[in-house]
Amino acid sequence: MTNNHKLTFAAVCMICCFALPFFANHSPDAAKMLCLMHFPVMVCGMMCGAPWGVAVGVTAPILRSLAFGMPAMFPEACAMCIEMGVYGLVCGLKANDPRRESAKIFFDLVLAMIAGRIAWGIAMTFLAYFSTTTFSVQEFLNGVTITWPGIALQLMSLPPLIVFLQTIYYPEEIREI
Repeated sequence: MTNNHKLTFAAVCMICCFALPFFANHSPDAAKMLCLMHFPVMVCGMMCGAPWGVAVGVTAPILRSLAFGMPAMFPEACAMCIEMGVYGLVCGLKANDPRRESAKIFFDLVLAMIAGRIAWGIAMTFLAYFSTTTFSVQEFLNGVTITWPGIALQLMSLPPLIVFLQTIYYPEEIREI
């Protein structure tokens, strides 16, 4: 994938970060459960690489907060920048291997989700320390358990989507297998 393709793909992923949460806009709880902004960041990281995934992951929550007021800028959007940046980083570490199978993609997603949630917990703890908000272990666990529908949806839908996108963007490499 050329740099122009990566830039275009990252821009489409950024647009998806803005648009997808509107599908759950009727309920803030539904938006938290489905993690709709996380999907395009993970796809961007896996297809374009770590730098692009990090760029989309870090900028999307802040820009969406500035444009629409959701997520709230402090501490949610700030912590989401760290979390989603880690998603983009971990998903993008193996982006140059267009022959990844669904099982490898699944494993990379699980690893990214664990690392991202840990980063989110650390960021929320740090931000709570420097503000009037609180953040406890119970709040961290609640933040992880409430997202199980989104996690399940990501693990079911993203591996086949990535394999499909690989056949479009890397057809020569896929045929060599």
